[in-house]
Amino acid sequence: MSELTPIAAVRSQSSELRLLAGAVGGMTPMVVLLIVASFPRFFIFNPFSEGDPVRAGELALSTLGWVLLVVGPLTILVRFASGRRDLLRFLPFVALFWPVSLLISHTTLALTTGNWYFGYLLQYPLFVITDIVIPSFLLYVYDVLRVRETSVNRTSRRTSSKSYQDQD
Repeated sequence: MSELTPIAAVRSQSSELRLLAGAVGGMTPMVVLLIVASFPRFFIFNPFSEGDPVRAGELALSTLGWVLLVVGPLTILVRFASGRRDLLRFLPFVALFWPVSLLISHTTLALTTGNWYFGYLLQYPLFVITDIVIPSFLLYVYDVLRVRETSVNRTSRRTSSKSYQDQD
C-alpha cells in the first residue's frame, strides 16, 4: 500500500469533504420536498388570503423559509462540492430562516390566541425533521465545513511551501 504525500493526503481529504457536502446538499431538498409532498396543505397555500396583514406577512415569510430550505442547501453545498466556497457563509441563514419564521409565527399566535400551536409536532412527528433536525444538521455541516476547509487550506499551503523550500 502506498503512502500519500502530505499534499496528496490534504487534497484527498478536501475532495472527500467536498463530495460529502454535495451529497448533503442533494439529499436535504429531497427530504424536505418529500415531506412537503406528503403534507401539501401545511406548506402550499396562499399566505395573503389571511385576513390579518401581520399574520399574512408571517405566513409569507414561512413559505419563503421552506422554499429556502429546499433551494439553499442544494445551491450552497453543491457549489461548495465543486470547489466554490463563496456561498458557504449563507448556510446558517438558510438553515435558520424556516425555524425562526415558525417561531415568530407561533409567538404571534400565542400572544393573540393564548395557544402556541406546537401540538402539530406531536401529532405529525415527521415535522420535527423539517423544523428541528434539518436546520440543526445544516448548522453542524456549516461548522464542520467552515473549520475543516479552512484548516485543510492552511495545511495545504504550509505543506506545499515546505515542499517547495525542501527542493532548494
